[in-house]
Amino acid sequence: MQICDNPSCKVWLHEECLIDAILTKAHDSSARFSIETNGTPQSQSKKSKKIPVWLGKFSAKLKDPDSSESGYTEVTITDLRDGNSWSERVPCLKCGSFLD
Repeated sequence: MQICDNPSCKVWLHEECLIDAILTKAHDSSARFSIETNGTPQSQSKKSKKIPVWLGKFSAKLKDPDSSESGYTEVTITDLRDGNSWSERVPCLKCGSFLD
């Protein structure tokens, strides 16, 4: 579990919830640029509550500040479709402040 470092927030965050939110955002960002097989843009409203929209497309791994080169809590996101990966700082799901 992670805790938000913002003194006015201090909410505890499950790793699974952070990863789901981060990967959903990554999927939604990439979906804006992709086209469905019938030639129409993918709809953002067709999200399933049962199966994550990012499943099989993206993966992520959280890095603690001690293991991160930047000294902050980071997530490494991998696009499973092309193998590209990148790292981002992790925001609090409640207040949006970056986790230290």
